[in-house]
Amino acid sequence: MSPSQWRSRDGKGQGPFARFWPTGLQVRCSACISFALNNRSTLLGEVSLASKLQKVTRGDPTALPAEQALEMATITGARALGMEKEIGSLEVGKRADMITLSLDEPHATPVYDVVSTVAYSLESSDVRDVMVNGKVVVHEREVQTIKRAEVWVRPGSIGCGLVNRSGRRGRRRSGSTSLPGE
Repeated sequence: MSPSQWRSRDGKGQGPFARFWPTGLQVRCSACISFALNNRSTLLGEVSLASKLQKVTRGDPTALPAEQALEMATITGARALGMEKEIGSLEVGKRADMITLSLDEPHATPVYDVVSTVAYSLESSDVRDVMVNGKVVVHEREVQTIKRAEVWVRPGSIGCGLVNRSGRRGRRRSGSTSLPGE
């Protein structure tokens, strides 16, 4: 995640990273899961937030356009990792990492400009298919590589183990995995 987004969530303002683009500085956009973010962060959400916050902060509706915000999540992010020859764009010789998106939901219409729709309107739930290094890992919103139950149970049990080791008691939500020993 770009440091400016962390700053905005902490109430410390918004960094001026839209000004860095003309200098050639590689600013990337990514998502991470953190307690500081209420355990929720999605790449499409970060793209939208980055662009919108720049517009508001700078008072300029042209600051960090949709195309540049998406580049921060793709090719510029790959450059920041030093992996631009392997990932970040669809080219012969690079890994075939890609997603397909659905434009069928009400929040995705009307589509006047596909790039703007992806950057500002789509959500993680609009991802239909995911291909990683040429292998389909999600098809029609169904994970193909692991069992669905593992996705729900394993992280919960890991989290409960961490809570137990810390000596603190976590609050349980309805339907969540119980802490070991309960």
